Amino acid sequence: MCRLFAFIVTVLLGSLSLIAAYPTDLWVVGNISDMTWSYNNAVKCANLGNGKYQALVFRVMNSNGENNGKYYGNFLLTESLGDNVTNRKVYGAPESTIVRLSNGESKTLKAGITGVDSGEFSDYALPDVAGSYMLSIDLAAGTISVDNSYTPDVMYLLRNMSDGTPQDISVQLNRVGTSQQYSGSELPMKFEASGASNRCYYYVSAANGNQWSVINAERYGLASSMQLEDGTAKLTSGAEMPLFTQKEGTFDVSFNRQTQELSIKPTHPDLYLVGAVNGMTWDQRGSGEKIKYVESEKCYYATFVPNAHPNGVSFSFISRSNGNISESDNHRYAGFASNQPITVGSNVLCRADVYNVISSYALPANYSCVPLYARISLDDQTMLLQTTPFANSDAPKVNPTNEVWSPNGKVGLVSTIENGKPYYKVISNN
Repeated sequence: MCRLFAFIVTVLLGSLSLIAAYPTDLWVVGNISDMTWSYNNAVKCANLGNGKYQALVFRVMNSNGENNGKYYGNFLLTESLGDNVTNRKVYGAPESTIVRLSNGESKTLKAGITGVDSGEFSDYALPDVAGSYMLSIDLAAGTISVDNSYTPDVMYLLRNMSDGTPQDISVQLNRVGTSQQYSGSELPMKFEASGASNRCYYYVSAANGNQWSVINAERYGLASSMQLEDGTAKLTSGAEMPLFTQKEGTFDVSFNRQTQELSIKPTHPDLYLVGAVNGMTWDQRGSGEKIKYVESEKCYYATFVPNAHPNGVSFSFISRSNGNISESDNHRYAGFASNQPITVGSNVLCRADVYNVISSYALPANYSCVPLYARISLDDQTMLLQTTPFANSDAPKVNPTNEVWSPNGKVGLVSTIENGKPYYKVISNN
């Protein structure tokens, strides 16, 4: 029995060892994409899953025939950046000298540790022709290939979310099937971190990295900048001027690489009510109550009754309702602050929380147990909250946790609508 148990454990441990752990981030470093060699200059690979990665790079060639430095096109793959990293894991050619790839060629990829395996692997180099090349990396198979005829699996929307490098401000646009269409939903836009332009500039690239030169492998922009936050624009390959929005929030973006058309529109996700309303608590903010969306108006309608509390209550909206509180907190829709005081009867700001302040609205105590009706427009980025129903408002729901105590036991308050007016009935569950 003991031997059988030991055998089973050995088999299980052996099978676990077959499950490879692939790096989340993989970078291309070297004399590529108009960069000189440094572990601080890099092109970021798109992680396609299961050990597969892609990176679009390009080779510049000198008209004087120089073939050294950034003109040589040699590179390695690395899991970490920074020039002072010791025992760095890298991937290259299983040779002692640089191996230049031919277009369309696939080669063996060897892993090594810098300072330990020196002499047992070397750089690969791009083909001896200037141009853009897609590197396709498969760590599971241990191969790398290079091709100047490619269709990316991922493109990038670059935005001035903050002052920084492309990798800091990019979000992926994922390829739709086998088409030339790329899309992303609920992509946040916010104004430039420095300056007071109140604009968010953006454009599209098939390459990403921590140096601006890398995006020139395949960049799409305009001859002159233009405002676009709900519509379509024809971009031009190689053009450097961006588009911009004058609204902060989330947008749905699609790009057709074949026609070079970009479409953008404000996001209209499913929204859920969360907070100390309708008998809920903030501990339930990973789920919430789905609110009504009226397509013809592009507006949301929420009906709720604030819980009874002597200091008032707060509430918000989320676009994630999978029970994951952290994810829901990262997808808040409200104003510009946490517990932002609002006035019933006036329009207030309502947009995606692009600044991660975990935004919410605060109501004073005099609205406890009073039915309230909200109309939200993410296009106009407004919410109007009032005590009378809108034409599309639902009736208030039963709110059994607005509880008070009486000498006869616990009493629950139930809200109803009769002839367009809110009423309360008192029930005892004693």
